[in-house]
Amino acid sequence: MYTYKLVVRCIHELKTWPTFYEAVINGGKSFELRKNDRDFQVGDVLSLREFNNNEQKYTGRQTLRFVTYKLESKDFCGIEKGYCIMGIGAVPYGITVVAADEPGR
Repeated sequence: MYTYKLVVRCIHELKTWPTFYEAVINGGKSFELRKNDRDFQVGDVLSLREFNNNEQKYTGRQTLRFVTYKLESKDFCGIEKGYCIMGIGAVPYGITVVAADEPGR
């Protein structure tokens, strides 16, 4: 079995509420609507960490998703300025993802 290391521009760690996390894991949700305060780009990776908002703590579950597409207000008038919709896809099994600026990559 081979494992591969993929260097990406950026890994964004994001809180994700349980309902949305489950939808991503189960394959029903293949997008993220977010405030674009992190300069999200196609090719970046989202580290979605399940966060229980009622208890104000992480559950321990996490998944990685590639940003495959990005739609902003400049591209489509139905999106509020400062927000974006990102198409996301699973990181294949056996791939280790590291950020380009991560020490010792």
